[in-house]
Amino acid sequence: MTGKMIVASTTGGKRNEEVLEKWEKLTTHVARRSIVTNIYRGRVPAVALMKITEYITERHFMQYIAIDGR
Repeated sequence: MTGKMIVASTTGGKRNEEVLEKWEKLTTHVARRSIVTNIYRGRVPAVALMKITEYITERHFMQYIAIDGR
């Protein structure tokens, strides 16, 4: 994940923009979601991953891992 991106936010009604390297926006949540998605694509049953990630419904779990048919 290389390259630059513009990150916009609003504080006190004022729009702020900053240019960051893509890696600067990575978080532990992004890593966790990517790992779970890749494990799911590796044919681990959703039920097993739902226990690990503490999701109760399969619908919410599938939204979390963002499987879109690719």
